[in-house]
Amino acid sequence: STGGLTSAGNVTLDAANAGSTISAGNITGAQTGDVTVTATSAVGQVALGTLTGDNVTLDVSGSTGAVTTLNSVSNAVNGTDEVTAKSSFTYTASSLHNNGFDIGASADSTALAVVLNATGSSTNETFRIDGNAKQESITVTGDLKGGTNSVTVVLADNTGTDSADKQLVDLSGLLMTSTAGDGTAETTTSLTAETDSAITVKTTSKDDVIAIAADNDKAIVITDTNTSTDADIFDMTGTAAISLTKLTLSGIETITIDDTSNTISINASAVSGQT
Repeated sequence: STGGLTSAGNVTLDAANAGSTISAGNITGAQTGDVTVTATSAVGQVALGTLTGDNVTLDVSGSTGAVTTLNSVSNAVNGTDEVTAKSSFTYTASSLHNNGFDIGASADSTALAVVLNATGSSTNETFRIDGNAKQESITVTGDLKGGTNSVTVVLADNTGTDSADKQLVDLSGLLMTSTAGDGTAETTTSLTAETDSAITVKTTSKDDVIAIAADNDKAIVITDTNTSTDADIFDMTGTAAISLTKLTLSGIETITIDDTSNTISINASAVSGQT
């Protein structure tokens, strides 16, 4: 048990093979420092505060207890970050269940890589990844295997003034054999806050929802290479008129428009693939 760890450099907590509950407060490294927590094969609960650093690694593979959080941070996915990383977050678990992680890009992050791996029968793992105002890319890779796992990516509005501002969300390297449940997508990408940057989204081979609710006159390209076994949805649900003049959809099976009082328009000639 520790009350927390803070360093101007790297921080490492090694509690592998712990025979009882692991309890730690907030663990914080410098913006250029890495934070590594290893709790492999822990018998009891792994109770942590927030994790903050450049590259953040949490390895709880082989642990049999749940991962919970202290310091009034809930392990329910609610937009309050348990993990804040500048460059990367890597999570590895094997037999854990019902964990929720909010992962936020630090204020000066431009490119965030998230790796999510299950080495065994982890189920019902839920992840939310939030970008920031400087974000240019969020890449999610790994293999969550079976269970009812889900991943949500939420873009912030890139506040740069360059007309070439762009954002990339790449989920194409994320594997899972799981389903999120009948009628529920395995991944959701929210583009709602981004109104003035070009956006590219590459989806997984599972069921993906891409949601947008505001005008954007920049190029929006959404691509899914799996056109046979998944059910992807491009969801336009707005409270005001939405105009997308440079939209390209490929391999997206369903377009949902849920607005009876406002005008929604897209460039239909740019829609291709299985739709």
